[in-house]
Amino acid sequence: MWKVCLSFILLIALPISGAIGENVSISNPLTLEQCIKIAIRQSPNIKSAELDLKTSNFGVKDAKASFLPEVNANGQYQFSDRTDIGLEKSNYNAQISASIRLWDHGKRRTALNQAKANERSTQSEYDRAGQELVFNVTNAYYNLLQSEKLIGVYEKLLEISK
Repeated sequence: MWKVCLSFILLIALPISGAIGENVSISNPLTLEQCIKIAIRQSPNIKSAELDLKTSNFGVKDAKASFLPEVNANGQYQFSDRTDIGLEKSNYNAQISASIRLWDHGKRRTALNQAKANERSTQSEYDRAGQELVFNVTNAYYNLLQSEKLIGVYEKLLEISK
């Protein structure tokens, strides 16, 4: 029983030691806080939720940008070596235009409200993923501690029975 538990602890400790970049030994186990930090850094669910949150933030910025005016600039240069018509050899042309949509029957406002609601929803999903991860790591950590205590009890019972 002792060998099985020791193997289990080593299986957990070795990958974690590589993940945090420092040596972890059985005599110096990880704290719950260290385990949670490692799990948050390494969790694909958290990384995915972070990317979803960034995407929804850009969605809100994009919806806000639709309220801004649109500005266009254009430039042109023409050169002609024909002098028989009486035109200038060089011709310059520049143009700047700006436009703004005054009324769109509330489409932009609705799109902004929808983007903000999506951002709140994505933030809630991110928070939920973090809480779920912390719960799972905490649960596994305390289950491991409980198993270690039970090993000690079983060892004492084994010594008593000898």
